[in-house]
Amino acid sequence: MRWDFLLCLLVAMLSALLSPLSDPDLPMHLRTGAWILEHGRVPLTEPFAWTRAGAPFYAYSWLPEVLYELAWRGGGATMLSVLHAVLFGAAVVSVWDLARVARWSLWATRIVLFLHIQLWITAQSATRPQLLLALLLPVAWASAYRLARRTPLGAKGPAIVILLAANAVAVNSHLLFFLMLVPVVALLAAPAWRWREVGAFLGATLAGWVVSPYVRSLHRMLFLNFAPNAMQGSNSPILEMEGGFGFLRQADAMSWLFVGCLVVLPLLPFFGTRLSRERWWYGLGWLAGLGLFGIAVRGFLMWWLLALPMLAWAVADIPLPTLSFTRRAAVTAWGVAIVGLLAQAIKSHRPLPQGIALPHPTALALEPAVRWLDCAVTASAATAHRAVTRFNYGSYLTWRLPGLSWSIDGRVIFPDSVALPEVGQFLSKGLPVAPPWQSADVVLLNAAHASLPTVVKDSAWQRIPLEVHDSASAVTLVVRRELAARGAMCDAR
Repeated sequence: MRWDFLLCLLVAMLSALLSPLSDPDLPMHLRTGAWILEHGRVPLTEPFAWTRAGAPFYAYSWLPEVLYELAWRGGGATMLSVLHAVLFGAAVVSVWDLARVARWSLWATRIVLFLHIQLWITAQSATRPQLLLALLLPVAWASAYRLARRTPLGAKGPAIVILLAANAVAVNSHLLFFLMLVPVVALLAAPAWRWREVGAFLGATLAGWVVSPYVRSLHRMLFLNFAPNAMQGSNSPILEMEGGFGFLRQADAMSWLFVGCLVVLPLLPFFGTRLSRERWWYGLGWLAGLGLFGIAVRGFLMWWLLALPMLAWAVADIPLPTLSFTRRAAVTAWGVAIVGLLAQAIKSHRPLPQGIALPHPTALALEPAVRWLDCAVTASAATAHRAVTRFNYGSYLTWRLPGLSWSIDGRVIFPDSVALPEVGQFLSKGLPVAPPWQSADVVLLNAAHASLPTVVKDSAWQRIPLEVHDSASAVTLVVRRELAARGAMCDAR
């Protein structure tokens, strides 16, 4: 088992190392990390978007954001990929440790690890804070199983300390940190559970949450981000914010397979053979994950982490092939996976165009405007400039042009004063809503935006000619004539 586990770990880290850094939110994570390092504190009010000046802002993923920025400063995209590979490898090790502590069968351990890696490779973009929960939730499960052992509480000190540390990292890494409470079901489901172990688990979890600069604002942070808004639901313009079951209408076969694996767990024969206490408590954990998936498709990854023990039980119920067969099959599978990953990396590798540091989805279209604005804003550094853009450009522009205050900060999962009215336009519902361009100095929108003809016709504004790489994603840059005059020597082509 040692050798195929090492191959498993190698495949995981290699796949993470080769993953493109193309996540749309990565520039915003880098910019937030840079802001925290520059100011020596976390933000409490909006630090970037002038349209939300003074509004509450909670950088709930500040810890990974600082790590991303430090990696970027230390070695650019290469060091970011190395960091991602290390975190992904640690996530695989944490599941392996859970398998040992929970005494999963050899067969169940291999299959669950294989599925776990496949899921996070296909569904998780590089450098996303969700990966920290993939590392920390299995640690919480393993700590619960260690506390459930019939040993003196004093001997369980290391498990309590590890649990506390894991929660301290979780509360500073992801908005769903509270899911670290769910593994307490492993203690409550034990045939002879004791309050002192349950209390130790809950106490270590809550003590870890106190280690947060937002500890006094956690309730407000959760309310701000989970309050209903137009960015959520079946009509959301953001795919991962759609309801999970609505998403299945357009999902591919692989998505149906993974969702099906979790949906049927309580219906499989193994579940009826468990103690009623186990069925009740583990079923509640499974139900919590189902609820997250129902709210938004991105909750599936959390559902998977909450259902890992049930998944292992289900796989263990499958008749076990011979040991020699599973060993050969595992080694062969991981060997083929390594060759396939290398071949795919060689096939898909393309050098980035000059001036583009990250393969961001909007980078190619926005860079000509970014180059002109960077030059023009530098030429007029004494003036604070306000810029208007659309919400899915905000992340990249806030990172690339920190000298401008943009109307959209790029983080759209909470209510935003400008992004919300624009949702109707993306959904073709209602009349077009004009952004607050009259209060700004710069307008940078997609070429087909309904507000552009009005802006271009205004005599106080001037359109800047840009290089167009793809007409389907072309953008238009319009600036006030005073700024255009100061940037007359700048070349966007």
